Amino acid sequence: RNLAFVFTGSWEIPVGVGRRFSVPKTADYVVGGWQMNTVFTWTSGLPFIPGYQNCTQDQDTGDGNLCRADVVGPWQVSNPGQNGWFATCSSVLTANGQGCGAWARPQKGQIGNVGRDTLYGPHFAQLDFSVFKEVALRETLKLQVRAEAFNFGNHTNLGQPVVTVDAPGRAGRIFATAGTYIPETWQMGMRLQF
Repeated sequence: RNLAFVFTGSWEIPVGVGRRFSVPKTADYVVGGWQMNTVFTWTSGLPFIPGYQNCTQDQDTGDGNLCRADVVGPWQVSNPGQNGWFATCSSVLTANGQGCGAWARPQKGQIGNVGRDTLYGPHFAQLDFSVFKEVALRETLKLQVRAEAFNFGNHTNLGQPVVTVDAPGRAGRIFATAGTYIPETWQMGMRLQF
């Protein structure tokens, strides 16, 4: 990933016994000891190299992993999404030199002209949020109640598109979520500190 941004924040509400805005001990059980925390993560998409089907037939390229297609036109789409991340072919490129839309199958003995890691998949964004409430039971005994939300807002993070440009019905489409994606998840917990 080229770009990554992580913001973390923690705010202890300054109300309660021993805090900026002091309250009686009985009121402290309700209004005191609150803390809010957040982690926001945003990263740019992962790079990929568009290829073509049946590239192992072009054995003279020296490596079956070098299935780079030729770019012969604009591959960008106006609104990239799950059903089309980049422009694709409507049919399989069966002959060397054959073109279809933005792409062509390279000539025998050549590696396609699309650059390494020229295209990028979807970005990743996630907001995690938690609220803690701490209650002093005795001078050395505290109870912490916590509610934590992962992917607060339930933002779907898409995985990589199918990178084969000439796979009708599949090319450029995204069929899975990112490997680190989790749907919105809540958990509650308690911790006794002594």
